[in-house]
Amino acid sequence: HQDLIGVRKGGPSMGVAAVLSILSALRGEPLRGGLAATGEVTLDGRVLVVGGISEKVIAAHRSGARTIMRPAGNANDLAEIPDDVRSDVEFVLLRCVDDAIAVAFPELQLVPRVAA
Repeated sequence: HQDLIGVRKGGPSMGVAAVLSILSALRGEPLRGGLAATGEVTLDGRVLVVGGISEKVIAAHRSGARTIMRPAGNANDLAEIPDDVRSDVEFVLLRCVDDAIAVAFPELQLVPRVAA
């Protein structure tokens, strides 16, 4: 993605957003507005902890996101987020990318994963 001044950004923490974008393109339907997502995705679909959660949440809120998906491993970072932002958004904690797909595309029927 690009920020407002046109600087390309990327990295591991855009994994969840990339998966949702690809799925959106394959389905030919845009994601609903008001969603934001962050988290590194492993090859087996687990969502890993990322840094800078408070900054990402504040930026997403400022951009109009009201449902913010973030790694479950970042649950303790909530204290760093200002109260006015925290009270205005719904947080969804992600353990695997399937959790994000269920939020972004609730009509999809996902096959439950088998524990390895």
